Amino acid sequence: MKQEITIPKGTEKISIEQFDNRIVIELIPKFEPKEGDVLVNNANIIYIFDHVGKNGECYYKAFFDPDRKVGMDLSGNNKKFVGFLNSSRYATDSEKQKIFDILTKFAKLFNAEKKCIEDLPKEPKIGQLCIFWDFVHKYSMVRTFSHKTDDGRYVDEFGERWLNCIPYESEEQYLEHIKQ
Repeated sequence: MKQEITIPKGTEKISIEQFDNRIVIELIPKFEPKEGDVLVNNANIIYIFDHVGKNGECYYKAFFDPDRKVGMDLSGNNKKFVGFLNSSRYATDSEKQKIFDILTKFAKLFNAEKKCIEDLPKEPKIGQLCIFWDFVHKYSMVRTFSHKTDDGRYVDEFGERWLNCIPYESEEQYLEHIKQ
């Protein structure tokens, strides 16, 4: 008996195995990572993918070497070579968590929407001038930080409770904040 199989677009190859009286066909998709995907190269370096160069070389937004042979670059500014696409794979959930944990440890985060590394917002200190707001940035107030409640709300010097609070740095920062 002859059987034809149509290979769908985006499939790199198929794998066929026989188990007793069954035949299992697995469609293996092409490896086409997108900007912001977390990958691991053959040297076990975990990196946030930026783009592929013309010769198949991979560039990163941030990388972390859990074996501590190479180190790390969490700046987000360096889009440097980290290996080749054909020697990389998608990271497992635990590998992804490692790079996100190390970013957090150094007060950084990966903004998946903007596809960039950012500084974590700084927690306010008691008595510090801060920008407070709930849901809409344009209704923000500049006041003095008093304390944080058990339910995670920020309290200003007047006892008002707010959902969000960041340290005030400048009038320019405030004006940029309320435009968001």
